[in-house]
Amino acid sequence: MNQITDTQKIGHSHKDTLSVTTALIKQARKLPKELYKSLTWDRGSEMAGHQNFTIATNIDVYFCDPQAPWQVLKLTPSD
Repeated sequence: MNQITDTQKIGHSHKDTLSVTTALIKQARKLPKELYKSLTWDRGSEMAGHQNFTIATNIDVYFCDPQAPWQVLKLTPSD
């Protein structure tokens, strides 16, 4: 399985659900659709709006297993 890691800087004062979801939607729309099909996120409360992200981008969101930091924030390319 191939993986691409993409990061988006979000200021400390903008880590609420709406700000994080909006920033991720904006970033995801910059990428060619064939490069991704899912987003893996840690268990932070800032992704409470993950359904809105999926609706806006058609990208499935998965949450990491506890104590598994190597799974965080990966965009998985489609086959």
